[in-house]
Amino acid sequence: MRKVLLATTAIVAVAGVAQADISISGKFEMGYQTESDDTTYDQDAMFQNDNITFSFTNVTDTGLAISGTTVYDSDADATDESSFTVAGDFGAVTLGENDGAGANFMPWVVAANNNLGSYDSGVPAIDNTGAALVGVYAYPQYRSDDEVKVTYTSPSMGGFSFGYSMADTAVTGTGTTSSDTEANTSFGASYSSDMGGVSVHITAMMEDSGEATDTSENDAYGISLSSGGVTLAAATGGTKTGTTIDSDTSVIGVGYQVSDDLSVAYHYVDSENSITSGDTFKANGISASYNIASGLNFSVSMNNYEGTEGAGNTTNDGSNVRASLVATF
Repeated sequence: MRKVLLATTAIVAVAGVAQADISISGKFEMGYQTESDDTTYDQDAMFQNDNITFSFTNVTDTGLAISGTTVYDSDADATDESSFTVAGDFGAVTLGENDGAGANFMPWVVAANNNLGSYDSGVPAIDNTGAALVGVYAYPQYRSDDEVKVTYTSPSMGGFSFGYSMADTAVTGTGTTSSDTEANTSFGASYSSDMGGVSVHITAMMEDSGEATDTSENDAYGISLSSGGVTLAAATGGTKTGTTIDSDTSVIGVGYQVSDDLSVAYHYVDSENSITSGDTFKANGISASYNIASGLNFSVSMNNYEGTEGAGNTTNDGSNVRASLVATF
């Protein structure tokens, strides 16, 4: 990260603030992926994923830490997230378009490129006709729409912390008025401790749309154990949306830090939509990540997957290989 320190009266025009620490960081990823499955087409293509983050931090003379972050996604040519945070002994309050408590307390496990063979890595949840499966996922779900919200995160209290967020968003569609809103809420909690040389991290989160017009609910629970360069983790979660989705998704992962620069990982995911004739999805993969130099990383992952459309009992088997070079600053 390259930081530019600006301590001028033009920038610092707030009483009680001594200086503002402004930084610019980013990531540029370029890669290639090849895929083969039972559909009528195979996908072999290059891909790119870039973003730039602008942030500032300053501290008032009363001890409050004020920070702000804006993330620009160059692929979408739009702002991805933008929010500011006020933090102190009481914890932190974040205001704006950013991830809520649910996303902040998601139980991510060790996985290929840390995305569990998800759609981001080109592993599709489709049947052998190419039709999308319903209610099955490559990892437990969470709200990632970055709507405007208020989030409170507690300080760590003996290894325990929690967070709560709420967003009121306008409802659009037939029969709605300008005053109709949805109250989307989420809660998360975690506990971290060291037990006999093993680092233990337990995480849980719950989300609820809170309105009849959007009946989606998510929950996820996970645990990770780390010792001597080895990390073992497991997570499970559920998603409910109306009468079409009632899914359960479970993931396990194990990773090993071979050296300061090289790490390897394995993961397995099993997801099922539990409604009548529901769809299923399974995937497993291995990955390796190598730090070539400071700010330059190479990673490769290999995934196998199987998606079944329950009503017609049509199954799609496939495999995917993805390699990318990532530059960060």
